[in-house]
Amino acid sequence: MGSCQKDYFSSIKSLEKLYHTEETLLKHAKDYSIFLKAQIDKFRKFIEVIQDAHSKADENPSAFIGNPIDSFSLIKRLVEDWRITKSQVENSNIFEEISSRIDSIISSEEYPTEDELTGSAEGFSRLRDVYNLDISEMASGFISGIKMADSMSWSDCFYVGKKLYEMGDYNNTQPWIREALDKFTKNHNDDQDSVEILESFTNITVAINDLDTALNTSERILKIQPNHKSAKFTKDTIEKLSSIFVRKSNPGFYVRNSYISVRDYKHYEAVCRDEITRSPSEIRDLHCKYESYRVPFLKIAPFKLEIINFDPLILMFHGVLYNSETLLLKARSLPTIGRSKVGIVKSEISNERTSHSSYVNIRDEPSLKNFVQRIEDMTQLNIDDFNSVQVANYGIGGHYAPHHDHFGKSDSYPQYHLGDRISTSMFYASEVDLGGSTAFPLLKVNVKPVKGSLLFWYNLYSSGEQDNRAMHAGCPVTKGSKWIFNVWLRFKPQFQKRKCDIEDDSWKSIRNTKH
Repeated sequence: MGSCQKDYFSSIKSLEKLYHTEETLLKHAKDYSIFLKAQIDKFRKFIEVIQDAHSKADENPSAFIGNPIDSFSLIKRLVEDWRITKSQVENSNIFEEISSRIDSIISSEEYPTEDELTGSAEGFSRLRDVYNLDISEMASGFISGIKMADSMSWSDCFYVGKKLYEMGDYNNTQPWIREALDKFTKNHNDDQDSVEILESFTNITVAINDLDTALNTSERILKIQPNHKSAKFTKDTIEKLSSIFVRKSNPGFYVRNSYISVRDYKHYEAVCRDEITRSPSEIRDLHCKYESYRVPFLKIAPFKLEIINFDPLILMFHGVLYNSETLLLKARSLPTIGRSKVGIVKSEISNERTSHSSYVNIRDEPSLKNFVQRIEDMTQLNIDDFNSVQVANYGIGGHYAPHHDHFGKSDSYPQYHLGDRISTSMFYASEVDLGGSTAFPLLKVNVKPVKGSLLFWYNLYSSGEQDNRAMHAGCPVTKGSKWIFNVWLRFKPQFQKRKCDIEDDSWKSIRNTKH
């Protein structure tokens, strides 16, 4: 197994590689099935399960891997199921050639690791937490009431729970394990072949203190094997404890982000769900209009401008990104795109941000001249020192937790002499089927992505002080592939473009707000 970490789960575009990897493995599996007579029934069923999933995605693989349920199942099959298949192949010397083909794929550095399965499981869990999804519905292929995929197997559900347990997310481990057990019980008889599986359920439910479920699985094992030592010990121990204490299933609480309070994080999640919104009086003056900004060309082709918020100013320009520009920026980003990092001075990979990103130097692209001019016309800011666009793509449950785009007081960030990031211009470069909105929790604003549009806001007051109200987040992508292009302009070159007010406005800056 290679040691190169690709973080496929954090980018839908990268997941396309795994889809094609599994296509290759599927071909080898078909070749192998021609010769595999003794185990043909078992092996053919394995092939048919994957073939069924791939046949639905033949015309549009991107839509297939853009579905979080199918994406998790894809990674789980590659990380777990194909290894089991490889082991079966190796048991017969006749099939050494096929085994070698499979091994060359599984052993390559491009093959997904256990970390990929962990990352995709966390993305699954994040979707459930943020959008209050029902696990039974998710396991049945439904998300937000929409049928997105076939039902997950008991094994899929078990591995979601297992990975969440390994992460310490015990409160989400329990319902996934219980769902897995329910599916297993409905589709399997309690016989000798099920003992090992029931042992796995017993072990993990004991570990998360779900003693009711652990007692149930132990008793089922003992009905099959009355002298099973570990099951008998578990049953006796739980029953003794029950005579002393009231038995409780208390899996514990998992804090997903340590840098933000649980209360604030729950508030952000509620904004993503549109449970917390602005009052009618707060939005009554918001409107749309055609805007030319006294630019001669815009007199005949004005911007379609939507005012999202007045203070701080948040604007949305519609129809300002063309398909040719989108395709070019994506193409230029692909050779260097990789897992996104957080932090300016000391950048590092973090689960606070699950995406892939890269920077594209637009000054090297003559065909993007109009794109650059459009940014200047929309922002009404100086773009002389603006040279690159960040291209980002989000994966399974892909998100960016609440954060600010300004640097702060540090003098160690890149190009310090240009000042802090005065503004953010975020282009939506793809349609997102479900989720993926941009939330401003302190403002109770939640902006849905619209392909071809630009979302603009200020990160600083006119005085140059940080405007903490501009804290924002990328809500998890539920279905689809989210592409965005980010442009950040700096404070100091804007001294003639955005002048300080007569009165200091930095008093408005807040660090917290009452929810």
